[in-house]
Amino acid sequence: MKIQGLNKDDFEWMDKSYRFFMTAQVNQIKGAINCSSPELIRDNIEGLEESLKTYEKIAKEMRKYDK
Repeated sequence: MKIQGLNKDDFEWMDKSYRFFMTAQVNQIKGAINCSSPELIRDNIEGLEESLKTYEKIAKEMRKYDK
């Protein structure tokens, strides 16, 4: 993944946005738990795991340019 051409402000907004998105996913998991829906819980957890993997890739690239 290459994210050249972005500045530190761009990286900060991407970071904040992704954390907000993952928080929304966690809230969906909480809702599924309250509804006692194992299938929905599992689906949301899998989605959160995929989001976290992408977030880790972005964060790794951001650190390269943070120097």
